This record gives sequence, structure tokens and C-alpha cells, in this order.
Amino acid sequence: MSIRITQGLIYGNYVNQMQSSLAAYMNSAEQGSTQKKINTPSDDPAGMYTILNLRNTQTYNKRLMSNCDTAKGWLNLEDKVLATQLPTVITSIKELAEQASTGTYTAVQRREIAFQVRQQFGSVLNLANTEFNGKSLFAGHKYNELAFQEGLALSSKDESWNTQIALGNYKIEGNADTTIAFQIVSDDSGTFQELYDAGGLKYRWTKDGGETWIENTVMESSEINEAGDTYKYYTLDCDGVSVKIPKDTPDYPESSVLNPAKLINITPVGDSEGYVDANDGTVYIRPTAYYQGDVNDELQITYMGTGSGVSAEAFGSFSGNTLIRFDEGLSFNNTVTCHWSYSTDNGLNWVKASATPMVVSDEEKSIRLPVPDGYIDVNITRDIPINSQIMIHPEDANIEYEITKDTFITVNGVGKDIFGGYVTDFYGNSRAVFHGGMPELNADGTGLVGENNTAFNDQENNLFEIIGDFIGALETNNQDGCQETLVKLTKAEEYILMQSTKVGGLENRVDVAYDVLTSQKTDISERLSYVEDIDLTELLVNLQRQQITYQTVLQSASKIMNLSLANYL
Repeated sequence: MSIRITQGLIYGNYVNQMQSSLAAYMNSAEQGSTQKKINTPSDDPAGMYTILNLRNTQTYNKRLMSNCDTAKGWLNLEDKVLATQLPTVITSIKELAEQASTGTYTAVQRREIAFQVRQQFGSVLNLANTEFNGKSLFAGHKYNELAFQEGLALSSKDESWNTQIALGNYKIEGNADTTIAFQIVSDDSGTFQELYDAGGLKYRWTKDGGETWIENTVMESSEINEAGDTYKYYTLDCDGVSVKIPKDTPDYPESSVLNPAKLINITPVGDSEGYVDANDGTVYIRPTAYYQGDVNDELQITYMGTGSGVSAEAFGSFSGNTLIRFDEGLSFNNTVTCHWSYSTDNGLNWVKASATPMVVSDEEKSIRLPVPDGYIDVNITRDIPINSQIMIHPEDANIEYEITKDTFITVNGVGKDIFGGYVTDFYGNSRAVFHGGMPELNADGTGLVGENNTAFNDQENNLFEIIGDFIGALETNNQDGCQETLVKLTKAEEYILMQSTKVGGLENRVDVAYDVLTSQKTDISERLSYVEDIDLTELLVNLQRQQITYQTVLQSASKIMNLSLANYL
């Protein structure tokens, strides 16, 4: 059967062949210019899917390698501080302690050594405030602030004073360029508050190790915080340095048997003794450092609109802030009918609590409110206004970097857990750092359970406290205190070595992760190149063949399109 071939059919077929060969030729030319054999999804949909996945993996790998590089920077600097610089300073202080422990040294010589130790104390403070790329190395997420600030603290060998000092049941304000010692002057034994209420209480203080004394009378003072709460103190002023013993606070109302002023038993000193004796009730005001950064072991409570007379304690494992709102207020006389809501997104959304609050103590007006991840005990001594709030906010000091898939490491140290020092509580009172946790007290708050109270004074591994006590011993010519420093410094040095060993282990872990990521980077690049990159030899052959094909189509089409019946007439 014959088929009629028209000029239109010939022309259409010619154009299709020309466009097809030209498209193939241009596609090869594009591959030559980009060096990629897949330039659009239509070139190879399955191949493009593989390329996109590999590129995502490549980007993720680069981010992990960058994290490793940053983590190594943090850890290398931390290792340098803990393994090299800090031990050098501690060794220097130990040498000075050995000299000061010699029985032939005089008070003047020990004061000269004290000047050197104060400079070494400053060196330790500088190391504790080391920065990496402008960020404080040991302050947790508060890295824009210094981890530590120099301040003052108290120490004593007297059991009664020592217990309350270690618990932080005092507040100290002012500055001192040398150690100040003070003693309560009384002819009778009794508690701080009993002797004060009996007609005033006198004390004396010295700045020269007991050569001269100045006598004053304990005074009462009070402060009002931002929430309008009033705090009352017994105040001792020693040359511009004020030591305040709480008389009445939300934690320790004046009637409480646990009020610090009721627990400090005074050993009479009398006016005849002109010496500073570590065992006769002498209390020392000497330097220390206060930690300003984040911690991992505390839940903070913030009160908003509750007024005074309200305190709370949270328990649980909180991953973020939790707000508690008293929707209809809370009556002091009716704690069971509590209507409240909670929010875990900083107040954007509120959930009305369906659980019934538990009355923990009718006598103390304490109720327990369950919330996600834990609960909070609220102690009430007055009505809580409607819509007032309490916020539970956990502190997190760890700065973490992902070094391999779903594997994170902490690159920073928590300053108080390494250097020790003091922390300040909600009421501004000072509490020494115990690396093993706070000691457990007897039910009446008067001493340690199963241990001697002198354990309070042995805050092992608290480097700032050890050096601060050493300065106090030097400036009051206390040879025994200098000898004790040697033993404590040896333990602290071992503790610092242990901390640097942990950092070294993390450094090795990051190095291994970086090596693994480097190998993965090479593997991903090779796989991506296999799928995506063009074979130049094959491309040149294809270009030559497609060029010839296109020229052939043009020439043959030109000859055919020139044919016409008019040529045969």
C-alpha cells in the first residue's frame, strides 16, 4: 500500500529530527559546561533524589565537623587551665604554706606571705574567669558574665558558729583589705538571740590579729526586697564590713526553733583575752569567690504578685519553665479549695489543673500542687492574691555540641563544681559549695547526722575556700591553720587533676569523632561524584557523534526540501 508523502509531512518530520538532535547536542554541551551529568530533575529523577540526599548528608557532616572544631577549642583551653596553669599556681601556694607552717616564722613574716597568697588568689580567680571567644569558660549558659566575683565569707572552728556559717545562715556586705576577726563579748553562755534579748550583746573585732580590739554593740536592721518582703537581721559592723545574722525571714520566722540566731551558742570570751584563738568562738572575715554562673543541681522559684509570707519548694525533673497561677486566689484559712492552672510555654497557653491539691501540713499551711514532670509544695502564712503566679525554672549549665549523629558532649565546666567558692541564695545569704552535696542536719538543725560538726569546716576540694582560709590564718598568725592548708591543698590538687583527666578524655573522644567524620566526608564526596559528575571521555565522544548527527540532519533535510515537481515540468 502506497503512502502519500506531502510537503507538510516532510517538513514536520525534518523539524522534529532537527530539534531532537539539537536538544541532545545542547544537553551534552550543558553537561560539559557544568561538569554534571544531572542538571535538572527531568534528566534522571532517581539520580536527582540520590544527589539531594547525599548533599543533605554532606551538609550535616560539615556541621558536625564544625561542632567538633568548636568543641576542641573549648576543651583544649579548659585542659590548659586545669592541667597546666592551675596546678602551677597551687604548687606555688603549697610552697608558701610550707614556709608559713614553720614554727620560727613571726606574725610579720606570715603577713608578708599573706600578701603573696592574695596575689595567687587573684591568679586562681583569673583562671576561673577564663574566656573562650569572649565567652566565660566556667559559667554555664551565663557565659556573657564572669563566672566568679571576689567577695568575703566567714569561717570558724567553733561548732555552733561553724554549722550556721556552712549552711549560709548569714549575709555579708562590704570590703576588707585584710582579715577581720570578731568575737562575741559576754560573761554568760547562751544563744545569740537569748543574749541579745537579755539586754543587748557586745562584740569586738580586730584587723591586726588581736593586737588591738574595737568593741561595738550588736544592732538590729531590716531590709525590704523588690516583692515588699521585710527581712530582719542582727548586724555586726566591723570597719565597714557588715555581718548580718537572720532574725526573721520567710524561711526562719522569729518564732521558729530553726532560726539561726537561736542555734548559735555563744562561748563566753570575756574582755581579758587579747588573742585570736581558733577554738574560742572567734569568727574570721576573709576573702573568697562567689559563683555567678549556672548550675545543674537546683530548681529556682520566682514569686510574682504573691506578696510576703509565701515560700515554695519544687521537686522533679523539669526540662523547662513551669508557671503556676492561682485563678481564684488562695485563702490562708481554706487551703483545700485551691483553684489553679499551669503553663509550660511561659504563659502562652494555660491548663486548668484537674488534680486535687494535697494538704501536706495543716499546721504549717502547706499544700502540694502536681505539675508536669514533678510537683511543688507551697507554704502559706497569708492569703495569696488572685492571678498571682509562681514560676519553677530549672538551671542548666551544660553547653553541648553534637559531634556525631545524636551524640552530644558537654564542653564546659561548672565553675562551682571545679573551683568551689560560695553561692548566694534567694535571700542574698551566702552558702559554701560542698562538692559532695549539702551535709544532712539533725531534726533540730543543730548539727550533722552521725558526724562531728567540724566536717563543715573541711570543705574538701573547695579551692577558693582553702585559699581564703589560708589567707585568714596568715593574717591572724595562726600556725595551725597554715599547717592544715597543706593537707587541704594536696586533696584539692588531686581533685583538679581528676577534673583535667575528664577533660582529656573528652578531647580524645572529639578527636576520634573528627577522624570518623573526615572519613565519612571522603566517602560522601566519592558517592556524590559517582552519581553526579560527568565522564569527560564519554562526553567528548557523545559531543562528536551528536554534532555529526545534527549536521547530517541539516544537510539531508536541505536536499529533500529543495525537491519540487516544478523541477520536472
